[in-house]
Amino acid sequence: MTDQTAPFTPAIDVSQTTVTDMFGQILQQKIQDGVLEQAISMQVDQMINSISENIFRRYGDVHKAIEKQMEAAIIPQLSDIGDLPSYHEMVVNRMRLAAQNFSNERLAAVLDKELKSVFSELPENITLSFLIEHVMREAQDYNDESEGEITLIMDPNRIGGCVMVYLDSNPNMSEHSCSYKLHLSKDRDSENKYSILSLTVDGKKAGENLTIASRLYSADKVLFNVYAMDGLVELDQGTDSFNYTSSWDHYD
Repeated sequence: MTDQTAPFTPAIDVSQTTVTDMFGQILQQKIQDGVLEQAISMQVDQMINSISENIFRRYGDVHKAIEKQMEAAIIPQLSDIGDLPSYHEMVVNRMRLAAQNFSNERLAAVLDKELKSVFSELPENITLSFLIEHVMREAQDYNDESEGEITLIMDPNRIGGCVMVYLDSNPNMSEHSCSYKLHLSKDRDSENKYSILSLTVDGKKAGENLTIASRLYSADKVLFNVYAMDGLVELDQGTDSFNYTSSWDHYD
């Protein structure tokens, strides 16, 4: 580019030369000086760069070919690792490990303590009088009355050897409204002992949605423990509810 500030001295006598001749002379001089070659060289460089960019661009053939070759080189190495677990599998396996550790370390201690409590609070021979006593104790603790009674209903099946026992800490309850319902079946090897076929506490069936209660000496926990241990209940006063004490009077 010509310096606009420097003084310019014409090399051509304009009085003796036409514009056409002037253009021809200047062009010829530029060609001789290599200016046209430089301009052409610059355009060729730009064209080569543009073509190269197009060839190597992401969706170009060369890029695709190189990407394919690199993919082929890497993927076989990944296949040697084997199947990588999914996130879901990793979570499940971690939860299973945590549960196993809890079972081995903490749950065993909890169960040992619970079983010790079960064996320590249950007498060797479980009688219906013992169960009734627990229900009465629960009623007295709740009502704090000097006298009172609980509900005790016994419905024996003379033919099948089964007895339905209904207990509730409140008096005068109907069979359907009692908190404790025991379906007892006579044990063949014992005269007055019965196994618990089914147990319902507050409408919840043992084995389905009834678990060990948190109250240590409550009647529901005692009943559940006997049921869970396949224990036998002795009807020590027979199958008639009138033979059992189901009331208390502290005035005597």
